[in-house]
Amino acid sequence: MKPLLMVCLLLLPHVEAPSPRVADLIKDLESVKTETRLEAVQYLAKLGEEAKPAVPALAKALKDTKPEVRIGAAHALGRLAAHALDARTALTGALKDKEAKVRRYAAYALKQMGRDAKESIPALIEALKDKDDAETRCLAADALGRMGADAKPAVSALAGILKDKEAGPHAAAALARLGDVAKGAIPALADALKDSDVRAYAAQTLAQLGALQPLAKALGDTDEDVRVEVVLALRLLGRPAVPALVGALRDKSAEVRMNTAATLGKMGANAAEAVTPLAALLKDGNEEVRYQAALALGGIGPAAKPAASKLEAARSDKAERVREAARDALARILGKQ
Repeated sequence: MKPLLMVCLLLLPHVEAPSPRVADLIKDLESVKTETRLEAVQYLAKLGEEAKPAVPALAKALKDTKPEVRIGAAHALGRLAAHALDARTALTGALKDKEAKVRRYAAYALKQMGRDAKESIPALIEALKDKDDAETRCLAADALGRMGADAKPAVSALAGILKDKEAGPHAAAALARLGDVAKGAIPALADALKDSDVRAYAAQTLAQLGALQPLAKALGDTDEDVRVEVVLALRLLGRPAVPALVGALRDKSAEVRMNTAATLGKMGANAAEAVTPLAALLKDGNEEVRYQAALALGGIGPAAKPAASKLEAARSDKAERVREAARDALARILGKQ
């Protein structure tokens, strides 16, 4: 073989030959019988990487005249995911299919491809507006959340659907995954705290974005549930959130006080600033609050030593579990365990 010919052959892209059964299934995708084509896409979906040589044929099947075949093709490509990158353009087009299930599976497939499907970001942003299928909106949001900084153009659109009952939680989670590029959505996330369907996700996302100020402000919300979700989210911010949490220990709601105490206890020595107000809660009128306060002081450990005398007094509490929690906290604080 001549040297130049050898070099040219080496430069040719490697084309993986299909196994005999995959080759037969590819032929079946050209059948005039709908049932045969449908069986082919369904079988290919089960083969995993072996079906990779069928990706071009599956991409073509996304334009089949029968919706059930298009659905099957989109599903198969989603199962192949990283092995089906050559179908990205076809899947992007399928986001506008008139059949909801096709759009849904196309969005799922692009989600599974992650950043490798970044060329689909504009189409995924449009899919957030899918008025007929909530699951497509949810999957489009999920997909955008996996695109990294390249999805910055999607931040405004994701913020815009935060109050969507079905897709809002997915949008909040996507914004959290995008990180710093999503900080422009902080005002919308703060506003979403008022929505019962998404507030927990919005609070967690605000914390992950380091948005202490809007979370601290929300501790003054008139809705008890908002304050509880904010307290739970503030733990993610660590020590900088302790002053805000200390203030929440004085909340008029026992539910807020007990959750705040529990949150501070999980922060360990970082919550040392809260020792005195936690010790004061050992005399709270609510048993659960007293119990959580004792547990929290034990969780803080040796740094809670200034509360030892009040914990000793709490060993005479009328509730057995509070007495036990106080005893255990003292042992942890004083190093007797």
